[in-house]
Amino acid sequence: MKSLVSFPAFVLSVLVFLAGVFPFTLLGIGFAVAFYMLWGFETRARLLILGGAVLGLVIDSLIPLPFGTHALAFILLGVLTFFLKRFMARRSFLGEFVSVLAGVFLAVVIIAAVSFYVNGQDPRLGVFLFKFFGEIIATAVLAFFVVWLQFKYMNIYGTSYVA
Repeated sequence: MKSLVSFPAFVLSVLVFLAGVFPFTLLGIGFAVAFYMLWGFETRARLLILGGAVLGLVIDSLIPLPFGTHALAFILLGVLTFFLKRFMARRSFLGEFVSVLAGVFLAVVIIAAVSFYVNGQDPRLGVFLFKFFGEIIATAVLAFFVVWLQFKYMNIYGTSYVA
């Protein structure tokens, strides 16, 4: 696979998320979703959905949310990425960046809504929303940098150089 972002990068981001490196939970899952969607533009839909479901179940086995929440989010993102890939005639920087941002926003909203429902309504909604949008912005910066690196090192055939 000739891509800067591939399945090992997605697996590594999930493992870093599960190790608790990030101070906020949604920030870690946002990075994993960003790498998942960028991998989705490079691979087939069956592999994307299967890989997302398996690693989603791994996350679900360790996170105290209803079992299947992360797997469902990754499967929905796999289907979304498949249709976005079919919709975009050619790969473009802006198209992939906006797609990744939309996917990250969708996944973080799903997971935040489920955790908000399971843990009960927190009276400090303003603090939650402030952290939520801060995490979205941090993930957007990472997605911008990774997509920029992908398009910076493309060869004449539209694929990335192997580094």
